[in-house]
Amino acid sequence: MGVLLVKLSDSVEKRFREAAIKVFGAKKGSLSRAVEEAIKMWLKTVESEQDVRKDWEDLRIEVPNKNLTEKILNESRKTDKNKISRLLKALGLEETM
Repeated sequence: MGVLLVKLSDSVEKRFREAAIKVFGAKKGSLSRAVEEAIKMWLKTVESEQDVRKDWEDLRIEVPNKNLTEKILNESRKTDKNKISRLLKALGLEETM
């Protein structure tokens, strides 16, 4: 069984102790149980964030020419707007964009 010695602000300690008592009761081991549950939740959050960051890093693309990228995106937006406009006209709807 591991042992951690931690320092908390007085207000956090008080709130944590009160919450632990509400959830686990005022019996021996309640505080340890609450700390362990809190750490497990924190670990799950941190580990899932790392997985997400890793996934995004795999998708990273180095763009050598930012101006060219902006031009491509602008052309893409124009094309999409034209397609939407033609679709609305084909459906007999007026363009409201």
